[in-house]
Amino acid sequence: VPDSPCDNQGGEGQEDSDGEPSPWRGSKAKHRIIDELMDENSNIHSMEVEGVHKRFASRYVLKLFKANYKRLLEHLKAKTGPFEEAKQQEQQDAEEEQPTVEKWYTQGKISTGYSLLYSILMEPEGTGIENMSVHAIWQSHAAFRCYDFESFQGYYTKMKALVKKHRKIVMQDEADFQHDMNLIPEKSHDVWYKHPAKELLKKDVKNGVASSMDPQELWGTRIEYQSFSTKKFCKEVHHEKQRHRAKPFWQWFRNKEAREMHERGVTELRNQWIHDNDKEVNQLRTELESKWTLYRRKEGRGDS
Repeated sequence: VPDSPCDNQGGEGQEDSDGEPSPWRGSKAKHRIIDELMDENSNIHSMEVEGVHKRFASRYVLKLFKANYKRLLEHLKAKTGPFEEAKQQEQQDAEEEQPTVEKWYTQGKISTGYSLLYSILMEPEGTGIENMSVHAIWQSHAAFRCYDFESFQGYYTKMKALVKKHRKIVMQDEADFQHDMNLIPEKSHDVWYKHPAKELLKKDVKNGVASSMDPQELWGTRIEYQSFSTKKFCKEVHHEKQRHRAKPFWQWFRNKEAREMHERGVTELRNQWIHDNDKEVNQLRTELESKWTLYRRKEGRGDS
């Protein structure tokens, strides 16, 4: 937007050979005022227009200066004209300062918030989460608050459904395990982890053969299986089924070490969350940690 017609008026500190003020458009006075207006700490922001005129542009006609100065203030407010570049720089700085929020869940990675919410919903005992509203849960940790509340509500709803499904699987696994342990015990001197039976069982579980019959019946289908006691074999069937069911949840971990590091981190987050949100449950922390450790050991038993 062009300046007002008084652009041809003179300016402070910039005179021609006859001592007349230079044109306002390119004058030193105008540029000095612009520099001062760009400085948020400058006294110019608290000065009346007459004061600005006296200090920076006293050689200009006051009436015409007021019109020009008003136009500069309009540019400043709209971040246009000589202040447009400053606006672009501010936007760039704001973008650089804006923290990057990790995605809640991807096929290759799960977020801290996802892991923590799964943990406290999967094992809610002693956390007090059953009595908390979704909004209270969202406010309870930075790993939740970094997402807007509306998005977190959706994440929470999906997580509740996932946890319900996983808890049902765990309960069924526990029932299967107890049933298998009631079988007649026998002994074997063979080592499971390096025996061909281990890989054969993985195939039978993956292709559904192990789910089509009882462990004892499956034991009788291969000579390799019969190198072990029925009790030992039934136990390994239970473990392999459990690993196979849990695989979709843990598929993004490339190795056992990475998974263990993740679990340690989640355990620390879980403990801190409990401490920060309900001091009374500190008395239950030891018991809770023992249960959580036992659960994880059962889930990962037979990995070696």
